[in-house]
Amino acid sequence: MASYNKVKMQHSVWVAEVINSSLEVENASLSATIPIGVLPKRFCFRRMWQGKGAHTAASKVFLATADDAAPVICFLLLEQKKLLSLRLQTVEINNEILYDVKPDLSWSIPTIAAAPVIVTRTGVKVGLLPYTDIIVLAPENILILYSGKQCLCGYLLPSCLGKGHLSHNLGFSEAASIYHDLKIVGLAHAVEARINVKVNNRQVFRCALRRSPSSLLANDSITAMDDGLSPSVCNHFLVLLWEMVILATCQRLILPLIQNGIPFVILSCKCARSHL
Repeated sequence: MASYNKVKMQHSVWVAEVINSSLEVENASLSATIPIGVLPKRFCFRRMWQGKGAHTAASKVFLATADDAAPVICFLLLEQKKLLSLRLQTVEINNEILYDVKPDLSWSIPTIAAAPVIVTRTGVKVGLLPYTDIIVLAPENILILYSGKQCLCGYLLPSCLGKGHLSHNLGFSEAASIYHDLKIVGLAHAVEARINVKVNNRQVFRCALRRSPSSLLANDSITAMDDGLSPSVCNHFLVLLWEMVILATCQRLILPLIQNGIPFVILSCKCARSHL
């Protein structure tokens, strides 16, 4: 559970723990006749983390998953334009999972909007929860996908959403100017790998997030490269593969940008509605 104290300007994360008491000893003699699930238990809330400095409460708090499958709790702090993420440390004792947070297990991502999505490992669960990635809207109005603190890729809107179809003969600077006519200003209603994207012309688009091509052969190639190549080399080939896919099948779209080694992918969108 997360809370915010207005007086102390402090966020806290609490964990519910079972209290061992004489009541449990008394209940042990009754367990033969009464199902264990019916027996009463006592709980207490232990504060395992607190963070000061936020003048207002986080606009959103959600759970995600780090690249090593550890749970992450995220605070969207709009006043500071950042997403504060805490990696939860788990220890299993007597078939119970205990949670804790260490100071060096937190990080921040610059953002003006964020949401949990399921993109990289669909159908995979960590305990009872699905493996969840993070999609953030950077201050530069660009969508970026994270797995924990690892930046995976960025997303751009199709140019056809702005001024119709692009000529394949357009230079990069001309294509870029057309793209910049549309800017992403908000996110909403994230469900698995789909999310509503609000743009500055008062429209809302339902967009699908993906990292791999729809081709089964391309997916098999990516899997083989991931198994046999180092992460840096594999990522380089993945960027080249995305460029070939876009050139071959989506000629009207702006080519993916590669900035600081991060591949940029064109979103698959359809108009949802116009917003006020």
